[in-house]
Amino acid sequence: MALLDSAAATAGLDREAWVTQEGGDSLFAVLPADASEPALVDDFMRALDAGLRAFNVGQGQRPWLRLRAAVHSARPRWAPTASPSRALVRRGLDG
Repeated sequence: MALLDSAAATAGLDREAWVTQEGGDSLFAVLPADASEPALVDDFMRALDAGLRAFNVGQGQRPWLRLRAAVHSARPRWAPTASPSRALVRRGLDG
C-alpha cells in the first residue's frame, strides 16, 4: 500500500478519499468524482511504474513484484429510488 500512497501523493491525488475494497492480493478503488482524471491516468501511473521499478531493482534473483492496473471512467448516476449496489470484482489470473 505504501507504493500506492506514494504514487497518489506524487500525482496530487487524495488517497484517503478513495473508497476501496480489498480481496486477496487485489484492490478495487473508486476515486472521488472530483479527482483529476489526467492525474490518475498520467501522473499516478508514471509514479506507480517508477516506484515498482525502484522496488524490483533490489530484488536480485527473487521474483519481481508485478502489478496489473485497469482504469474505468464513468460518472455515477443517482436516482431517488436507487441505492448503492455491490460490484463483483474478479482479479485477473495468469493462465
